[in-house]
Amino acid sequence: MKKMVSRFWAFFAIMAICIAVMPQWAEAKPHIDFRLNHVYLNSPGEITIEGYYENTGDQQANPEWSKFDLAVYDENGDLLWADTDIYYYPEPMALGPGDMQSFTFYVHNDSIPEYHAKYRWKKTKATTHWVRSAG
Repeated sequence: MKKMVSRFWAFFAIMAICIAVMPQWAEAKPHIDFRLNHVYLNSPGEITIEGYYENTGDQQANPEWSKFDLAVYDENGDLLWADTDIYYYPEPMALGPGDMQSFTFYVHNDSIPEYHAKYRWKKTKATTHWVRSAG
């Protein structure tokens, strides 16, 4: 009998923990990803950046800003230009679950070279801030 009572209390304790934790697991949350499609070296002093925001969460949200580091390398792997903490503030938009919104913006910096051969770019340390919106 004692064994059955102790099993009951163990089962009861496990169920109480599951009931307390499960609502947090099931909470609807937005998650906005900031992705770059391409970086263009158009002219000296300017880079064009194209990309999109994607809401991979299950609740609507509004991206407010994104911050990232960017480096551009020539075809030999030598660094052409790099900058840290590049901020992008998108136009106000509400992204529902699964929605995507494209963007294009320009970075102006006197140290950006003019370069017309092949190059590659790398985005690092990306952070996106968003706010939940009524949905």
